[in-house]
Amino acid sequence: MKWIGYIILIVIQIAGITTIIHGIIGMVTIMIFRNITLSAFISGLILWFGLDLLWIQIYGSRLPILLLGLSFLTQYLRVRVFQKDMINENSKYMIAGEGYAIIAFGIVEIISTSNYKWI
Repeated sequence: MKWIGYIILIVIQIAGITTIIHGIIGMVTIMIFRNITLSAFISGLILWFGLDLLWIQIYGSRLPILLLGLSFLTQYLRVRVFQKDMINENSKYMIAGEGYAIIAFGIVEIISTSNYKWI
């Protein structure tokens, strides 16, 4: 059953739905912090902690580390391969902020959880 969650989250990443949510949260955080880099990072953290809470409600465990790695890979491929010519400067900040937030969230999850799941 968790494989359906993996597939859904990767499709959401490829379709850019998380980027839309990240952008909406980013609009609020940019008004608070007045720095696009910090705002992109903080809104990415808010997004991934929210996805983790949703995953806990559905599956009863934290987001697996493999899923975070696949999400980061999807972000990288979207920037470098699929939408290379269509990304403006602000989008690059937001995508980089979300990528760094995925890494930071993974580190926090590994440190704070004694029984984290790789898969």
